[in-house]
Order: sequence, then structure tokens, then C-alpha cells
Amino acid sequence: MIHTQNTATQHGVIVAEEAPVRKGNGASYALQFPRPLHSGAEFTVIERRGSWLHIRLENGANGWIRQAFAALW
Repeated sequence: MIHTQNTATQHGVIVAEEAPVRKGNGASYALQFPRPLHSGAEFTVIERRGSWLHIRLENGANGWIRQAFAALW
């Protein structure tokens, strides 16, 4: 598994219709929130692990999503 950490702040937006947020960087982890994030939800990237992003929302909540569900800038 490749582990990288960004030193610059990176932001993103959900581009998938729905993006389930997990408690860890894998589909086997439990859901962090009862409902998925929807297209247009913006976030800050905390960390990357493989094809997973650890994200923080504006309200301070955080969790993991598949990178394929997001566009980054």
C-alpha cells in the first residue's frame, strides 16, 4: 500500500451522485455517516492512501471516500 501525505492544502468536490463515507480507507470499514455525500459537497483532503482520500467537511466532520468519487484542485 502506498502512503502519501500532502504538505499543501488540497480541496475537492464530490462528482459522483453519491459517495459513501467510511471510517477507514477501504470498503470493509463501517460507514462514518448514515447517509452518503452528494454531488457538489466540498471538502479538504487530510491524507491519501492508495485510491482513498481522508477528507474533512466544512462542519469539521471527517472520513474516507474513494478518490474516484471526487475531483481535486
